[in-house]
Amino acid sequence: MLLDLHPFIDDPVIVRLLKDIAIRASIRASTAGQTIILLSHNLELPPELKPFSARFSMRLPNDEERK
Repeated sequence: MLLDLHPFIDDPVIVRLLKDIAIRASIRASTAGQTIILLSHNLELPPELKPFSARFSMRLPNDEERK
């Protein structure tokens, strides 16, 4: 899990490293099931990473749900 990566997601080196990890994980059967989670309040992925991604938005529970 990578927290608050949004300030660095425009760095070409970071994008390339993430893409390499995703490509290797999709090719090798031994890495099946591995996941990288990018957690941020606002994160727009570059086009190079979108084919390897899934977006999930989660709201916080309300008072009743927390009880």
